[in-house]
Amino acid sequence: MPIGVASALGSVIAIAATLVIYLMIMPASKRETLSPFLKWLHDFFNFKTLWLEKILKAIYVLATMFIVCTGVMFLFTVEKTWGETHWMGGYGFLMIILGPIALRILYEAIMLFIILVRNSGEINNKLSCKGNEERRFEKTFEKNTEDQTSNMQ
Repeated sequence: MPIGVASALGSVIAIAATLVIYLMIMPASKRETLSPFLKWLHDFFNFKTLWLEKILKAIYVLATMFIVCTGVMFLFTVEKTWGETHWMGGYGFLMIILGPIALRILYEAIMLFIILVRNSGEINNKLSCKGNEERRFEKTFEKNTEDQTSNMQ
């Protein structure tokens, strides 16, 4: 199959799949009627959970292990330059001690933004619930006021 035909078919299929997902899976009103897999797909496309935090944690652990293991390997490394030999153990000690600290500071700086987004969402949810309670109170107050007015007449 020529690349132009493959690209065109892929584009048409992608547009059709997007329409199906957007109309059949993404609306909040349809979530309760979906199967467990389609509910997961609904949550995935509506960004109900943030995966970035979990991915960053895995990358942080991997990077920390890489830095520490590389530092340990440097303890046993000798490099030859211009006929001289240099023991790389000093760099190894620095990597083992300062590497995880620097990486942790960088990771925490990135996580601040994720925590900010999570907390903003929680505040938004609390405010929307509070707004619903206030509206309900206002409706009850208006109804009671109307009842009292009609009783006075």
